[in-house]
Amino acid sequence: MTRTLSDIEAIKAISTGNKKLVDDAMAFLYNQHLQGIKYFVLNNSGTEEAALDVLQDALVVLYLNIRKGQFDHRGSLKAYIHAVAKNLWLKELRRQRTNLQVISQQESAQFETEMRLHEKQLSIRKILDKIDKDCKKLLMDFYFEKKTVKILTKEFGLGSEGATKNKKYRCLQKLREIVKQHKFLRSDFEDE
Repeated sequence: MTRTLSDIEAIKAISTGNKKLVDDAMAFLYNQHLQGIKYFVLNNSGTEEAALDVLQDALVVLYLNIRKGQFDHRGSLKAYIHAVAKNLWLKELRRQRTNLQVISQQESAQFETEMRLHEKQLSIRKILDKIDKDCKKLLMDFYFEKKTVKILTKEFGLGSEGATKNKKYRCLQKLREIVKQHKFLRSDFEDE
């Protein structure tokens, strides 16, 4: 257990650079301010782990400023440590909020892309529903399922691969005619 130190004693111990004195002073300050920093962080959307990190970071800032001779010790150490910790935590919250906004924007863009793709797929299905079932199945199997002409010839019971190619061509012609009748554009079916 470390002994109680006044602000002046803690500052002097840190400024000496003596490892034992510095460790004792930092341990004292850590224990002295832990509850206050924890209370602040927990009440401002933080966790206990975040509070411990913020306090450690605040003590590092104090240590560095004392060692560099940049610490103005006219106020209390408590006010200084709490002000630094508060600023560090608020900065972290702003960073997290910015990250959440970026993630939210990315999710929104992804959702819009998926919706456009879904709408295009619906357009394609509407057109495919306007041709007979055999043609629809043949075109779906060939273009979406990537089945070969040889496999399609067997599945559709067509006499030869040439007959399958002819049927596929006739089905495509029917599809083109429907697209023309309904004034669909090529862009209705393309990814952007």
